[in-house]
Amino acid sequence: MSSENNTVVDTTTQETSSLNNTNSTNVATTTESTPVSNAQSSSNIADASSSPTNARQYSTSSSTSPSKPKENVLQTDLDQQYPPIVVPVVPRLKLLNLPFRQDKKWFKKELAKRGVTQYKSLKKISRAEWGQIAFENEKDRETALAKLKNIEIKGRQIEVSKYDASENNNQNKKRNSRDDNNPRNKRARKDGGEQKEKTISDVIMPWHNIPYEEQLQRKQRALTEIMRRTQVSTRRNAKQDRNAPPAWLAALGADDPLCPLLPIHPTDEAFRELYRNKYSFTIGFDHDGNKVVGQRFGQTKEGNSAVIAPDDNSGVDPAIEKARKAAEKIVKESDLEIYDTFKHSGFWRSVTVHGWSTGDVAVMFVVSHAGYTERQVQNEIAKIAAVKDCWTSVHLQRHQGANNMPSDDAIVQHIGGEPYTYEVLLGRRFRISPNAFFQVNRTTTEQMYDYCTKLAVNGVTDKQKTIGLDVCCGTGTLALFMAEHVDQVYGIELVKDAVKDAQFNAELNKCDNVTFVQGYVEKVLPYRIDDWARDAERVVAIVDLAAGLHPDVLKALRRTSQVTHLVYISCNQEALVRDLPALVKPETKNFAGEPFRPIFAKAFDMFPQSAHMEAAVLLVRGPQTADALKDVEQQLQTLKNQSNSEKKTENDNDTSTNEM
Repeated sequence: MSSENNTVVDTTTQETSSLNNTNSTNVATTTESTPVSNAQSSSNIADASSSPTNARQYSTSSSTSPSKPKENVLQTDLDQQYPPIVVPVVPRLKLLNLPFRQDKKWFKKELAKRGVTQYKSLKKISRAEWGQIAFENEKDRETALAKLKNIEIKGRQIEVSKYDASENNNQNKKRNSRDDNNPRNKRARKDGGEQKEKTISDVIMPWHNIPYEEQLQRKQRALTEIMRRTQVSTRRNAKQDRNAPPAWLAALGADDPLCPLLPIHPTDEAFRELYRNKYSFTIGFDHDGNKVVGQRFGQTKEGNSAVIAPDDNSGVDPAIEKARKAAEKIVKESDLEIYDTFKHSGFWRSVTVHGWSTGDVAVMFVVSHAGYTERQVQNEIAKIAAVKDCWTSVHLQRHQGANNMPSDDAIVQHIGGEPYTYEVLLGRRFRISPNAFFQVNRTTTEQMYDYCTKLAVNGVTDKQKTIGLDVCCGTGTLALFMAEHVDQVYGIELVKDAVKDAQFNAELNKCDNVTFVQGYVEKVLPYRIDDWARDAERVVAIVDLAAGLHPDVLKALRRTSQVTHLVYISCNQEALVRDLPALVKPETKNFAGEPFRPIFAKAFDMFPQSAHMEAAVLLVRGPQTADALKDVEQQLQTLKNQSNSEKKTENDNDTSTNEM
């Protein structure tokens, strides 16, 4: 298959780099004539900081002199200003892993079958796999708990646990837990009261108190439920199209996932806390009115706009923490105000820090310059640029919007250090621009990218007759990994700076069979895929887009018969529920072409200590489908045999222990 004649057509400003002589290589960057959005940028920064201390200062007593310190306020004064809130506690049971589609009426019948009829109220909504039972007293709860212990419903092992909640839980949270300015709450925390204080670790690592094995189990269950919903959606799509579902789909039960699931891939033990290479810090005030660069502690709409700095248990990399402290020092010493989201005024907004395994540290300050002279702005830039030992590269972005998400045309200015930073994946070196997307967990990213690349190119026998597609290619990582297995790779990316990085990275890694196109995927792929695939016998594709695929992209992938292997990667699994039915349902007028067969799904724990994960689904069509199905069946059987062997060994050990 002949390689495409790669010439550079770039309407953007040429960047100065010794490696960017595009006429001397076969790497091409094509700029589509479409509007460019920053929607896929990695600069997803936390909400802007709120107002200073005026919103959180309370008069301690109407009868006390204003100059009198808070700690000398009489207990009676506190009681008058913050009267105790007495809310009855309702004993409850929480049930997890319930069938997803069932509602409250079904829940009531299931409980009645098991003799649970003495309760105050029930809660079970369709499209949720949990339910709650509220009781009049503790005795009724204990009776119900005994009856529901170790039950199974529709083959599901139901988890039952006690759960105590107030009669008016929302009001209780707002008036007590989230009112950190209430001296009564401060005193309770200081004196070791019953109220548990929320820590910064709860913000940065929401699941840090959950054992890691349980985290993996929860995520595996979540993906199972996503794939079950996808199966239901696929059936519904086929019915709406007045098509009979294929035999493999018709054979599935109502609660079965669309395809088998392989076990979740864990993050290596050494990196389960210190895994993030990126943190987006808000610039704001803590509870005492001090300037802080940190994480927002609550939500402004709930009256808690405090920003808290990470502590030693927050899982922040030391190099990133060093950069954060340097940024905080600059903000504290500045005469310019912190941005106020209510008044829409102020200068300092946020700081994003990347820390790479190469030792490079990239920092981006986001500021609002409205109302300030250019001399004032330049004075602050000079202070930032004067810091030499806390970061490798530093940029400043001017943003005037109401929130901290910079607009498409926000100005990014390089103000110190190197203009770019670098990271290494699987032995290849990648240049990364300030706004280019890059995965936050390097170790698991390497493992996932290597795994998905092998899935996509599995069975390639004639490299010269195979092309690869990297849809939403970012800085070109997956495209370069595929390039050694195929004749030509085409990468599509919206963000201009990321496309420049991808082109540079191809040259840097001496990869001359890749072409990168800048533009919206739906404006590029449907109109270019026919040309790209014309001389190919086989096309393999990897899709990695959080927002999911446009219908025109789904149609293009289906109608192009050469596309035999598609690996769909998603950090937003709701996109799977929407997109996969279009790829696997029977052929229709709008979705022409042979449907894909989902082979298996697999989760990757890209975000330990949180509920988030990445998921990969392998879809195959054509003659190699049977081989792919056979391969996954063998994997599942091997896993089953290993599990049975482990259980037998455990039972033998228990027997030996008892005999002793």
